[in-house]
Amino acid sequence: MPEFTKLFKKKKDTSQSNEDTIEYSMTARHGKSMDVVDKDGIRQVAGCLPIDPIHKRFLLVSSSSNPGIWVIPKGGWETNETQKQAAMRETWEEAGVKGTITRHIGIFAEKSRTGVKAHHWIYEMEIKEVTKKFPEQKKRDRRWFSYEEAMVAVKAPYIHDALSMSSLSPLVHPTSIKDKKKKKRNKKKKEESEKKESDLESDATEDKKKKKKRKNKKKEKKDSIEQDTHTVAPIITNDETTKQSVQSLDQQLDQTHLTLPIVTPSENKPN
Repeated sequence: MPEFTKLFKKKKDTSQSNEDTIEYSMTARHGKSMDVVDKDGIRQVAGCLPIDPIHKRFLLVSSSSNPGIWVIPKGGWETNETQKQAAMRETWEEAGVKGTITRHIGIFAEKSRTGVKAHHWIYEMEIKEVTKKFPEQKKRDRRWFSYEEAMVAVKAPYIHDALSMSSLSPLVHPTSIKDKKKKKRNKKKKEESEKKESDLESDATEDKKKKKKRKNKKKEKKDSIEQDTHTVAPIITNDETTKQSVQSLDQQLDQTHLTLPIVTPSENKPN
């Protein structure tokens, strides 16, 4: 069984009137001897549609006689209680839920082959606490349902009608349609914003590439000018071998120096 108790904190509500309060007993009432019937002898039943308004979901229970069928917590309205008290008591006994009744959804007829079997007074309850232990915990399962899931899981026509008239129904509440349109607009704005950011990032990357390309061109041009104006500077070295070679060359020039004979004018005179 899912852990329901951790989802809701216990809060003491002092704003409720006596009509909206009950005693949470661990012993469920049995028998139909005290059930209220109308002038036609039709049994009057009270129950709640427990709602988690934060997560937008219902808490349904399995039928005690047909475990595979999901229903709302409900039962006979007894003579010593009001419709609201009966609905709250049944919700506590069958689902282990404590909460606040927010509105009366309506009175729905449960029909059989022979006619109307019961009239169901169904209220919407905002869940305040889901307890781990409750009177019928061994007889029933509990499960969360979204609106769409509940409409598929529930078989009884009158419960279908109650679900469709609840605050979570998108069918009869214009605010739900407005919320969808608003969500669609916000999604479109988000997509446009993301596209704009993507385009800006793309433009920035392109600018970086262009700047890098211009920088490389300037560098290439500078290198080309330096190569054209390059001059070879004399090589100055302190290498000892080079010094010795230069000295040896000087000595050889001194040894091979030729002295030309001096020719006087008298020697050149013709006979």
